[in-house]
Amino acid sequence: MKVAAFVVFASAITSFHADAAAPQGSAASAAGVSGVAVAGVAEAASPAAQGPGKVLVGLAGRTFGHVTDDPEAYSMLLRFEQDPGGSFRIVEVAAWDTQTTHIAAGQRGPNWRGTTVYERLDTKVKDRLSVAADGWLDLTWTSWGSTAERGFRLLPDGLLERRGRNPAEGPQWSLTRLRPMDAAQERLLMEQIAIETTAYKARVDAQVQVLMAESAERRRQNREKFWEGVGQAAVVLGAAVAEVAAERAATAGATGAATAMAYPSTPTPGASPGDPTREAGRAGTGIAAAAAPGAPLRFVMTISLLNKPGDTVNPNCYSNVVTRPGPPGWGAPGWLPSGSAERATQSVQALKQRFIAACRATGREITSEGNFTWLWNQSPGDEDKVARARARYREDVTVSVD
Repeated sequence: MKVAAFVVFASAITSFHADAAAPQGSAASAAGVSGVAVAGVAEAASPAAQGPGKVLVGLAGRTFGHVTDDPEAYSMLLRFEQDPGGSFRIVEVAAWDTQTTHIAAGQRGPNWRGTTVYERLDTKVKDRLSVAADGWLDLTWTSWGSTAERGFRLLPDGLLERRGRNPAEGPQWSLTRLRPMDAAQERLLMEQIAIETTAYKARVDAQVQVLMAESAERRRQNREKFWEGVGQAAVVLGAAVAEVAAERAATAGATGAATAMAYPSTPTPGASPGDPTREAGRAGTGIAAAAAPGAPLRFVMTISLLNKPGDTVNPNCYSNVVTRPGPPGWGAPGWLPSGSAERATQSVQALKQRFIAACRATGREITSEGNFTWLWNQSPGDEDKVARARARYREDVTVSVD
């Protein structure tokens, strides 16, 4: 789960909306900038030759922000810091997370190393820092098979340009312009980001519910395919057993006839040829046992519910324990006779819509009818499972359908 969430997060952070990006053909656009001023002072030497340290020193102590009213985009705050010991920090705050990149002092050469910590994901990744020929301070990390790139560049007009991308999703960079901010503006921006964070969490929760519903539906389909295969195997096995029993009966009949001719038997008092006491001796094939009435069918239905504000778990709706007459062979060890599993399923499905309506009547909506499932007492050891199928958390609900 954590790996999947982190990959989704990497995709989100590198596809940051650039509603303030420079227009095509402008002097400050990515294609048209021929020289970049670091800390407002143009350098004669190539930016790449300066190394990350020179760029970081020029940005240290400065805060930049990007504010948007686009419901599909998010605001961002960027802060560059330098400790008295010479190490650097890049703090990026947005709705999805707060990430802090720590860069140790004393590094030399064109390539530096850093570590980025994601607060909400409680995750660390190792960055490689370098300066491109056009002045971008680029940071790249690879973790769990996912790669993310982002970069920063100070423009001559004092704006900061940020770019990001995930190479697995395409070569395009997502560009964002951020403006310098003072302390008062920073406080206002943090309040805006807090509002966006609430909306972002709600969207993520909704997406998670959809993914969980799809996963549950796939599990249900796989379970049905499995039991369908088991049922087919049981039919084949039953036919084979019947053939063997028929052959044995024919052989025993022929042998008995020959023996009767040689040694006439004395009838058992009170027992005629069609007497049930005699027929009971022929039950060793298992066919008669399979046709015997089964134990009572007992089951509990369940379905997942949508979250509400304040929920601490993903809630479920449970039915009471329902009891119905069991089909032949129900509750006995071994394979069920042909058609018994289908009859049991029909008994459950007959109550499905009544159960879902009762769950909705509690004030909560179900995630999907595809998440409907049940537990029943097919085998001798299943009674305990049925007894344990009940509400466990305050968000869970229990309804009576019978």
